[in-house]
Amino acid sequence: MKKTFKVLAYFFSAAILILIFGLTFIQSSNISSEEKTGIGAWTEEKFVNQFKQYADSAFVIPSIKNGEFNTIMPWTMYGGMTEEDLKAIYAYLQTTAPINKMVVKFSPFATGQ
Repeated sequence: MKKTFKVLAYFFSAAILILIFGLTFIQSSNISSEEKTGIGAWTEEKFVNQFKQYADSAFVIPSIKNGEFNTIMPWTMYGGMTEEDLKAIYAYLQTTAPINKMVVKFSPFATGQ
């Protein structure tokens, strides 16, 4: 299980996930341990709650209005993970090298980096 988390965390933190949909780049958030542009300033509790809110039966997924973008993160799938597993992912992500990179989540294909 620990190896799986390392691979997963590496995939999302060391590589920029870029999906090309139409003429738009979609990039994942910076989840490195960097405090200003990553999640380094997050507490373990905030990290776990970010996922667990999607598992709460009272949570209502916000509707996406015309012109808005949906997240590429499968929050509800991760929200079903155990708190112990989410804490293990958080602990690992805190050991990654901080990468100071503000991510522009959506940019036109022609100017995408």
